[in-house]
Amino acid sequence: MSQLDETDVAPEHVRDALARILASKEFSGSARMQALLTYVVEETLAGRGADIRGKSIGLDVHGYTVDEIDKREGVVRVDAGRLRRKLAEYYRRDGAGDDLIITLPVGSYQPAISTGDLGDEPSKKIRIKPLGQAVALSVVVIGTVWGGISLFGPTPSTEAPSVDRREIYDISPARVEAVNLAQIGRDLIFPAVDPRRLRIALDVFQSVVATDPTYFGGHAGAAQVLATMSLVSPDRAVSQERLSDALDHSARALSLNPNAAWALSARAWTQFIVGDDAAARDLTIRATRLAPMEPHIHEFDALIALYSGDFDHVLEQRDLYDRFSSDGQSFVFQNVLGSALFHTSDHAGAIKAIEGAIADGAPFGPVPVAYLMAAYALSGDMAEATKLAALLSRTWPGVRVDVIWKRIVRDPAMVTDLTDGMAAAGWVAQVQPSQSDD
Repeated sequence: MSQLDETDVAPEHVRDALARILASKEFSGSARMQALLTYVVEETLAGRGADIRGKSIGLDVHGYTVDEIDKREGVVRVDAGRLRRKLAEYYRRDGAGDDLIITLPVGSYQPAISTGDLGDEPSKKIRIKPLGQAVALSVVVIGTVWGGISLFGPTPSTEAPSVDRREIYDISPARVEAVNLAQIGRDLIFPAVDPRRLRIALDVFQSVVATDPTYFGGHAGAAQVLATMSLVSPDRAVSQERLSDALDHSARALSLNPNAAWALSARAWTQFIVGDDAAARDLTIRATRLAPMEPHIHEFDALIALYSGDFDHVLEQRDLYDRFSSDGQSFVFQNVLGSALFHTSDHAGAIKAIEGAIADGAPFGPVPVAYLMAAYALSGDMAEATKLAALLSRTWPGVRVDVIWKRIVRDPAMVTDLTDGMAAAGWVAQVQPSQSDD
């Protein structure tokens, strides 16, 4: 087997070899192994192979928090061993005739790339021939890789031992700071119709990008916030500008880490906003499969399902939403569930879900108030409905839920259902100069 030097192989040839491996039967059923292999190869192509550590894999691939890394680094080593065995199996079978060989030398997380038959593992690191600014992913890899674990897993136990941050600064202090900031930003996105809250969230994600431009999470979060802001902005020119920026950030997030559930989820949200429902649905399905217990990924999946009128999907996820809500991980789910129940004419169920979220400490925003008001009116409790109508007009006089809903939802009947209920409660739209129905 001959070792390649920097003049012998270009990045696109490495990515072609990677794509063949990911599509093989040894790897096609293992998102975790796909994610790990893609990460170490792409980091090497970007010139950062020598800096790959178990801790950086824990952060970027497996989604461990800063406080979890120390006790989880052993899991990364086990996964690296599994990856070596899967690669060896691949080259014994489907990859036996491959011209380019990718291996993971024992004791290292930087892959070695060689030509010829697979024999002993090469003893030297490989330098890849540069190809312009060839750190962006090829289409074939983006299309092939579904693998990956969400950057952020379930909320860690408060009993987890704290780690001395200096232990992980060999990754990059900027990356650690960016990850921590991004978690703060994610917690600020909802309620999504609060412009002030969205601006704060955007400021946080812009700080993440400034801190570490190569961290995909900053771009994914910025994309989610900007796409949401484009929906609630009354100025159409501003709305289009924000949506364009959201698309740019979501594309950047995917180019940096195409196997991250958060990057896929952010792209799903932006695609939904631009009206490509098929692409949005495909992307959000991939994201939730990769991160089945990640609340943030399911938040946007739930919103896409609700706004597209897929109430069956929302109701099918009810047990999962209840689990997330009971763990205090998100209040979005109960409001989404309440809205879906409202549109299936279960007004009592809608009231129970939305009031349950409020009782548990959910942000009290204009959208859940509008649904609660309409549900009370249509269930015959006009006294409660009237109180809520007055509250909506008094507290959020400039927020036109009906106008926002016309922009978001796909089925006009959803708007009619809600506005009929709001009108029955006595709510009268306060038309603002910048918020018209056209």
